[in-house]
Amino acid sequence: IQRHACSATKAEDRGAKDSQLIVVMRTPCPAALVECGFLTNAEEVRRMKRKDYQQMLVAGIAEGVS
Repeated sequence: IQRHACSATKAEDRGAKDSQLIVVMRTPCPAALVECGFLTNAEEVRRMKRKDYQQMLVAGIAEGVS
């Protein structure tokens, strides 16, 4: 998912983290937490507001899941 989302959006790949988060550990099915950007980063906020960027991100995540 990480690789496909970054490839689709040309975003910096900060790497996938293996974490002990309840939101992904206590599920009855496979789960992933996708962080699409940081609201404290003005440039990322500008990108995330754009519909075309949102569509690229969705396409990348969907490709990574399939």
